[in-house]
Amino acid sequence: MNTADNDNFGVLLINMGGPADLDGIEDYLFRLLSDPMLVRMPLPLFAQRIWARRIAHIRAGRVRPRYEAIGGSSPLLQHTFEQASALEKTLGIPVEVGMSYSPPFVSDAMQTLAGRGIRRVVALPLYPQYSGSTSGSALADARKCAAAAGVELLEIQSHHNNGGFASALSGMLLEYLPLKSEGKTHVLFVAHSLPEKYIRQGDPYQTQLLETMQAVSVAIPDGVSHSIAYSSRMGPMRWLGPSVEEEIERLASENVETLVVQTLSFVSEHLETLYDLDMEAAGCARQFGIKNFIRVPAVGSHTEYISGLADAVRVTVEKGEAGND
Repeated sequence: MNTADNDNFGVLLINMGGPADLDGIEDYLFRLLSDPMLVRMPLPLFAQRIWARRIAHIRAGRVRPRYEAIGGSSPLLQHTFEQASALEKTLGIPVEVGMSYSPPFVSDAMQTLAGRGIRRVVALPLYPQYSGSTSGSALADARKCAAAAGVELLEIQSHHNNGGFASALSGMLLEYLPLKSEGKTHVLFVAHSLPEKYIRQGDPYQTQLLETMQAVSVAIPDGVSHSIAYSSRMGPMRWLGPSVEEEIERLASENVETLVVQTLSFVSEHLETLYDLDMEAAGCARQFGIKNFIRVPAVGSHTEYISGLADAVRVTVEKGEAGND
């Protein structure tokens, strides 16, 4: 994409964000809980913001020890900048990072791109599977910011079936699968959960997630079973299940001795991988008698993943319209 026709194109990488330090936890949670597309409540926005501030204050105290356990901050921002740098190098056009709930915000990134003379921006949420509560919210924000900055916006709504993404996941999984192991080996795919109500209302997240799993699972050797479980359920609603803990208990009852865990909906390391999986899920596995717990890292800046994202951007630019890959 180094031709003159594409000189005024740029890419906006969007992710959720995370606290840069322990003191930033409450504000991060407040912004997250205030998003009416992410947390859908039968309240006017001002009332949800009041509720969000109260809950964020309570949850910040509970979450703080978890962030302390992983080093005092979220590494997601650093990892997203590394992905942006790799993608910019591959494409040869500007790539900026915008976060939904922590600096630098989507509005900051859009203004930076506009300031660099960019007039057409490809918005690329780093949520592989589309959900209205994540990608939908991020893209809605990007549309408002693009309008304010006077730039044209093209959208990549999902990349759950992207060949580079699937190839990176498959390759990394095979790297971490033990060549030989005593007893039964099982691959547990993990993804962020979502209220079942959203799925019934037509959200494509679960369907796209299972398509990703299908694309990756074909690489699993014969004799190694696999299943999926969901993390990060919150509140009284019914969420997609089983939970990671429930599935680990079931697998232990079936005499699984080696458990290989891979995330399908997270492309960067953050609290939900470094704490929820590496610490809580690993401890749960030990508690139920699973001898070996192996967690495959998130795809991050894997060469094939970045190459796949670059291909998705090129296709979107060529089409000149919003697209899915």
